[in-house]
Amino acid sequence: MAENTPQNLDFDTKILSKFIYALNISRQHCLAYPAGHPQIQKSAEQLISLLRQLLEFRDSLTLGITRRSLLVHGSALDQRNAVYRKLANELFNLGLAGLTFRRGLEHDELLRFQELSVQRPEDLAERGGLVEVCRDLDLPHLNLTFIDYNSFSVTDEDEIGASDALLEEEKSESLWDRFVSGLIAGDLSPDGELKRSATVDPALVAEYLSRRREGADQEEVLSSYEQTITTFLQELDLEGRSQSYRTEALGKLGSFVDGLSPELRRQFLSSTFNTLGAQNELAEEVLTHLSSDALFTALEDVNEKRLTIPPTIMNLLGKLSQHTSKETDQVGETISSAELGEHLRSLFREDDPDRFIPGTYQHLLHSIVSMDDIPTLEGMAVEELRAEISAEPVDSQVCNVVIDLLGNEEGSEQDREELRQILLELLRYFLETGQFDYLVGLQRGPNRSAKRNGSTDLTILLADNSFLEEILAAMSIWGRDKFAAITELIRKIGTPFIEPLINRMAVEKRMSLRRYYLDRLEEMGDAIREPVMLHLRDSRWYVVRNLVALLRRLNDPVTLHGIRSLINHPHPKVRVEVFKTLRQFNDPQANQYLARELDSGDRGRQWQAIRQLDGSFNPELFESLLRLLEIKDQSVDGFALKTAVVDTLEPFGNPAALPVLERVLQTRSLLHGGRWLRLKQHIILSLSSYPRKEVGEILELLAASGGDLGEQADALLKTLQRRKS
Repeated sequence: MAENTPQNLDFDTKILSKFIYALNISRQHCLAYPAGHPQIQKSAEQLISLLRQLLEFRDSLTLGITRRSLLVHGSALDQRNAVYRKLANELFNLGLAGLTFRRGLEHDELLRFQELSVQRPEDLAERGGLVEVCRDLDLPHLNLTFIDYNSFSVTDEDEIGASDALLEEEKSESLWDRFVSGLIAGDLSPDGELKRSATVDPALVAEYLSRRREGADQEEVLSSYEQTITTFLQELDLEGRSQSYRTEALGKLGSFVDGLSPELRRQFLSSTFNTLGAQNELAEEVLTHLSSDALFTALEDVNEKRLTIPPTIMNLLGKLSQHTSKETDQVGETISSAELGEHLRSLFREDDPDRFIPGTYQHLLHSIVSMDDIPTLEGMAVEELRAEISAEPVDSQVCNVVIDLLGNEEGSEQDREELRQILLELLRYFLETGQFDYLVGLQRGPNRSAKRNGSTDLTILLADNSFLEEILAAMSIWGRDKFAAITELIRKIGTPFIEPLINRMAVEKRMSLRRYYLDRLEEMGDAIREPVMLHLRDSRWYVVRNLVALLRRLNDPVTLHGIRSLINHPHPKVRVEVFKTLRQFNDPQANQYLARELDSGDRGRQWQAIRQLDGSFNPELFESLLRLLEIKDQSVDGFALKTAVVDTLEPFGNPAALPVLERVLQTRSLLHGGRWLRLKQHIILSLSSYPRKEVGEILELLAASGGDLGEQADALLKTLQRRKS
C-alpha cells in the first residue's frame, strides 16, 4: 500500500492493496476472455482467497467509489496509484457509488457480477440499466450502491429555504423528463392525454407528438425541435456525467426516434444533425444509439434529397461501412448514400451469420462438430498446446505486434498515439499481474523484427515517471519473490529510475526497502550525484541523513561542497553523517566540528562527539577532552562521560594529561563518594599506558595515603617496576 494510506484502517493494508489489484485483474480477464475460460476462474479464485483473509475478523468490506479514487472507512486510498484510479473510474462509469463484499461470497456469484459489469453500457441500457439487471441476479453477498443523480440540483441562491422546496423538487426531474417537457412545450390537453411520471415512456411520447404535430407549421416545428435538442445535448455533454447516465438518456432518445412518424422523424433528425454538426465525439455517440432502421431511412432521405446532413455527420455514417477498397480511396471515388444504406442493411442482417466465414474453414468446423468422438491429446503435446494458448504468450504476442506497428513509419500521428495508449495499457497489465520478467525481456529488445521507431516508443513509455513509480509500488505488493526481476528491470532502465527511487526512499517506512532503494541508487554511480545533491535541502532530516550517507559511499570529493553546508544541521543524526563524510576525506572541518560539539555543553552532543573519535583524533581536540574531566557535574551521566574521556585519552598516553588526572585523583568530596571512588579507580588503571617516570610519582603519593586507592596504586607501582627490571 502506498505511503499515504490511512493508518487507522482496521485492515492488513498489504492484503487490501493486493485485493484491489486482484479485483482489477479479474475485471480485465472477464473483458478479455470468453466466459468459462480458465484464466477467469483462476483470477476469481485468487480474489476470493484475498477477500477471505480481509474478512477473517469482520463481516463485510465496503469500497466507496468516486471518479478518481477508492475509499475505505471514509478515507481515500493512494490517489497517485494508477490501478486504483483506473478501477475507480470504471466502477464510477457504471453508476456505482459503493460496492460491499460480504463474508460467504464465492467465485460463482462474483463472476455473475463481474461478467455483467464489463458489458457495454448500451447493452445494459437496453435491459434497463445495471440497476435493473442486478435485481434479477442472485447476489446475496454483494451489495451495490448506485449514484442517485436526482438527489443533485443546481441553484443560483446562496441558501435554499422551505419556500423553495417545490421549486427544487421540480428542478430535480431527470434530463429525459426535461427533454420531454421541451418537446411538448407545456400545452397538454386539460384531460391529460399524456401523463408525466418519473420515467416517461419514449414510445408514448413519440406517438403523442406524431398526432399532435399533424397540420402544424413546419418552420415553427423545426425551430422548436432545434431549441429542445440543443438544450438536451448541451446538458448531456456536461462534465461529470457518468457513462451509464449518458447511455440511459441516449437509449431513450433512440427509442423515441424509432416511434416517430416518417415525416416527423425526418424533421427531428434534421434538427439533431444540424445541432451536432461541429461536435464529432458527441455526434458519434448519438449515432450509435440510433437504430439501424433510423440510419437507413436517413441515408435514403439524403439520397432522395429529402434530408440535408452536414458533411461531418455524413462522414461518421460512412465510417460504419468497411467495404470501400484502398484503390477507390486513392482515386477519390465515394460511395453513394443508397449504396451505403444497402451495405449497412446487409451488414446488420442477423439471419445468415455464416456468410462471412470462408468456405474451407466452415467445412472444417462442420466436420469437427459432426465427429462422434474427438481424440484426446496426451504427453508433451498437451503441455505444448497449453503453453501456446495460455494468457501470457497471447498477451506478449499482442504486445510485440503493437510494437511492430509502432515501428512502421506509415500511418497518421493519431493512429500512432492510439497504439501508444494500447501499448501503455499492456505494459500496465504486465505490471499488475507481476510479469516483471517479460518487462525485462522487452527492455533487452522487444522483438528482433521491431523497427527502431517502435523500440523508441517503448523506451519512452518504460521510462515514464508514473510507470516507474508503479513498478516500485508493486514491490510491497508482490514481495521478495519478484525482487530479482525488478532489480534487473531497474538496472536495464537505468538513470530514469533515479528520481522515483529517491522519492520512494523518502516515504518508505520499512528499513529493508529503504536500504534496497539506496543500493540500487549506489549502483548507478556518478549519475546520481547531481540529482541527490539537489535533494539535500529536503525538510525531512531522515531523508537528508540517508542521502549524505549515499554520497559518502560514492567516495567522490566533488560532493563535499554541498555536504559541508550541512555541518550545522539542526538534527544530530544528520551532523554525524556529515562528520563521517568529512573525516573520510580528511577534511579539516571534521575536527573543528568535533571540538565545537565537545565544548557545546549539550550532553547529547558531547556523547555523540566522543563516540565519533574512534580512538583517533587531532591534537586540537586534546584540550576539549581535558576540560570535560573537570566539569562540575556529579550526576550519574556526568561521571559516565568523564569515564569515557579517560578511556579515550588512555591509548595515546600523552603525559600532558597527567596534571588533570592527578587533580581528579586528589579531589575530596563528601557527596557521591561511591561515584568518585569508581572514577578514580578507572583513572589508576589507565595510568599504565602513560610514561612510567611521570606516573611513578603520582602512584607513590597515592600508595602512601592508604585505603582502597592506596592499595590499587601500590599494586600498579610494583607491576611497573617488574616490567622495568
